[in-house]
Amino acid sequence: MDKLLSTGKTGDPALGYLLEASGQPTPEQAIEHYVNRLLRDYKTTYGNLGPPINPWFLAALVNAKLEIAPSTINSEGELIPVRGGFIIRFKERGNQEGPMSPRTNLTICHEIAHAFFYQHNGPVPTRPYHRKPSQTEEKL
Repeated sequence: MDKLLSTGKTGDPALGYLLEASGQPTPEQAIEHYVNRLLRDYKTTYGNLGPPINPWFLAALVNAKLEIAPSTINSEGELIPVRGGFIIRFKERGNQEGPMSPRTNLTICHEIAHAFFYQHNGPVPTRPYHRKPSQTEEKL
């Protein structure tokens, strides 16, 4: 088990943690496990699971607050661990259909997925091994 925790099947310690924490054999199955749990909680809490799924409600289920990022942010979004959960900062991309574009929704959901890689055993969530997301994690 220590080998799994230290390297995972991909050689990535964070993915090793994800596999161990979820009890799943592959990173894809681990993410699917957490997404299914998140969607089950969404349906239980908010009722309808049909489209459109509100990313603000999804964020609340992982204890994340959403903020529009300043224009100086270098990425589409970022997940910031804070006491009691997270802040997800994102570039707002409004469109004619409403205040949130499909790209903005995707960015928020992408940042929510990063929350699956954090431990919640203290006041501020932490990443195992204090590493930034790997290329493998970014592709999941």
